[in-house]
Amino acid sequence: MTYNGETPYTDGAYTVVEFLTTGEFVTPTGVTEADVLVVGGGGGGSAGGGGAGGLLDLSGVTLSGTMAVVVGAGGAGHQAEYMGNVYPEAPGDTGGNSTFAGYTAYGGGGGGEVHDSMIPGNGQPGGSGGGAGLSSVVTHDGGAGTSGQGHDGGSAGSHSYGYPGGGGGGAGAVGGAGATNQGGAGGAGVTWHGTLYAEGGGGGCYNNGAGGATSGCGGAGRVGGGTTVGYAGATNRGGGGGGVGQMSSVGGAGGSGVVIIRYLTPGSSSYFSAAGGLLVSTSVTVVVPEERDFVAHGGLTVSATVDLASKTYVKAAGGVSCAQDPCWIDVSGLYSGQMQAGGGVQIAASIVRISVGESLPPTDDIGWLSGEDTIVAQGGMVSRTFAVMSAS
Repeated sequence: MTYNGETPYTDGAYTVVEFLTTGEFVTPTGVTEADVLVVGGGGGGSAGGGGAGGLLDLSGVTLSGTMAVVVGAGGAGHQAEYMGNVYPEAPGDTGGNSTFAGYTAYGGGGGGEVHDSMIPGNGQPGGSGGGAGLSSVVTHDGGAGTSGQGHDGGSAGSHSYGYPGGGGGGAGAVGGAGATNQGGAGGAGVTWHGTLYAEGGGGGCYNNGAGGATSGCGGAGRVGGGTTVGYAGATNRGGGGGGVGQMSSVGGAGGSGVVIIRYLTPGSSSYFSAAGGLLVSTSVTVVVPEERDFVAHGGLTVSATVDLASKTYVKAAGGVSCAQDPCWIDVSGLYSGQMQAGGGVQIAASIVRISVGESLPPTDDIGWLSGEDTIVAQGGMVSRTFAVMSAS
């Protein structure tokens, strides 16, 4: 089956379906839930950079029947500064919302324009807020981002030093403020399975300055007047459009959003799921052969040794807490272990072993993180007592 011309692809034990445009998802037989990324369209730039589209990283989303998918368009960029009635200034357009399974990622806010009056050139609100343009008279602020989806846009700099616009907010950080002859940087995006999404657009700047930088997902800011057109946000990444210098320049368009559905391929492997989390209070060995998954959406609390063997992928969205002394969590398997803890890893034991590479027996008095594979703790890692980890 194809979706809007896109063919699903496999990623280990998973099937991945990317919706680049609006369509419908037909739930395959035997599939009941998925991890889903929903990103709104990025906001368009003006003097300030456009805000990134809102980003939702969802686990355990229920799938059933035919489900509507909406992918938000990027917002259009607009003229940065007033040049008579022919080219009136305006903030960038807000990006379109993306929706799936009752979840909505809001479009990014447009970047603010330049005003030489009492009207503030504020950035627009959205999934992430647009960066501010400016007024030579009153305060100019970045637009507000949506909690849980993005961040605020950056404020603008002084009109006396290059009219620098603020950077649009990103899913990972607020937009940078405009500084002397320097547009604000776009707020950082978020990497999901190796790809960067939802970065804010850089703020623009007038002559003899520099536009705000980005990593390429959001449009970088540009310098100067004339008929400059700002850089656009990356298509299907939800990046904000880049801001521009004043006069008849037009900000870059925001990048369109995306919806990505990632589910365990039916019949390909066994799957252990504990939606309410897993509490281990006695020694246990969980053997999950082949490339199979161990998922605890509510978190994994360990007060005993846990051995998760053989090509296992561990995902604990609520975090991992280990109080066993010694604490040994082995997800090494044969060659391909990965441990992801969305709520972070908290270790209260004095002897810790978290192995995701070559399996090592729990006999030494130090801990390790070894091998070619990874441990991801999005909420941070806390060790209350002695813990040694090394990567090789």
